Amino acid sequence: MGLPITYGTSPKELGRIEDYMEFLQQMKGIYSECFRLLKRSRFMVVIVADIHSRGKLVPYHLDTIDAVLDAGLKLRDIQVVMDQWKRKGVYGPPMRLFENFHHHYALVFQK
Repeated sequence: MGLPITYGTSPKELGRIEDYMEFLQQMKGIYSECFRLLKRSRFMVVIVADIHSRGKLVPYHLDTIDAVLDAGLKLRDIQVVMDQWKRKGVYGPPMRLFENFHHHYALVFQK
């Protein structure tokens, strides 16, 4: 697809974190700061997609919901948004199912 996989060289770049649990901890800190800055009763939308890593499905949208709830916001809605730009095709060997994600989640939270 030609999309970048590296977003910078700074040691603070979140994409450089290899440990998933450490990445989630860093994201919790960011969501806590969002909670602090967000005005009362205002909304925040986080757009995420689940991940396949090392042959396993990582339900990143669920982990994101947990992290934002831990930061103090309330979950108000989950919207599934179709990715119309992704090309459909056959993925993986014929005897192995490989999910090709054609959607992402818009997670709606409120302070």
